[in-house]
Amino acid sequence: MSTSLSGSANLRYNPDEPRDQHGRWTAGGSSWRNNPLRNPSAAGRAHTLLGHALASACHQGLIREFKLPTQGEAKRFSKALAAWNAASNLNDERFCDRFTHGLVDDLATVRRLRQAAAGSVTAQTFGQMVDASRPLTAAIKDIGAHRWTRVREELEQRAEKAGNLALGWQQAQEFFLEEPPAMLDEPPLRPPSPKIPRAQQNYPPLDRPSLPDPPIDPTKPPGPDWIWQGRPGSKPGGPQGSWWNPKTGESLHPDFDHPGDAIKPHWDWMPPPRSPNADKGYRWYRDGTLEPKKSIDIDPTAPYNSDIEA
Repeated sequence: MSTSLSGSANLRYNPDEPRDQHGRWTAGGSSWRNNPLRNPSAAGRAHTLLGHALASACHQGLIREFKLPTQGEAKRFSKALAAWNAASNLNDERFCDRFTHGLVDDLATVRRLRQAAAGSVTAQTFGQMVDASRPLTAAIKDIGAHRWTRVREELEQRAEKAGNLALGWQQAQEFFLEEPPAMLDEPPLRPPSPKIPRAQQNYPPLDRPSLPDPPIDPTKPPGPDWIWQGRPGSKPGGPQGSWWNPKTGESLHPDFDHPGDAIKPHWDWMPPPRSPNADKGYRWYRDGTLEPKKSIDIDPTAPYNSDIEA
């Protein structure tokens, strides 16, 4: 099924808007925004999110014809959205390395993909799903509409592989919690479920690290409550992971060999959600100075760029 949406600049279509008695979409209006999602399942949400994004891309002239995603496409895309939300504890650079490196290296586009995924989980109405689809439309524009289908399929495959690794890690943790080995004095701390988006994890906000001073040895835990999280095969203190505190929700990544001489050796400190500058993080230098990082080119908390029309 395909429908051309580029005939009128003032006509807006929404793929989930109620249809008339002839099965045709109706245009405009605002009453549909408050309608609850018809299918709140993971695949249903993915179908609605992707449909809205593609309809908007067609309306903007990015693509010539609009086609609703198939059930199979929606199911595969839902797995990608779930994997992206499960990786909410990763910062943008490490998220890019795990899921998009070589396909989408621009961190602004990576943020848009992650924002759309997070918005699709919390949306309860069609209007909220439209808002969640805006950064996805912007990401499609960044990637290039002619490349989007191929890139999306590759992103789904990578997310499924990375998601399986995250699930395996979670299952291993649950095994040790249920049957702790004899050599452990006490069961290890249970990490938060990777299904909970980072923005929804209920940690008290912090304006400084919970540690009194920056750690000295990156290969050792900064404290008794810190655990290492990294890519498979990574070693504690290495470049492909971080020390994470499941009690406070903060993480520390050693960055002692930063390219160039402008930035001194430091720790990348990511505070828990709802903390000041939680979306970008801080540099924590060895002398105790805490410097907030700056956004690359967009505010990741904004629903979409002001020059992108819904």
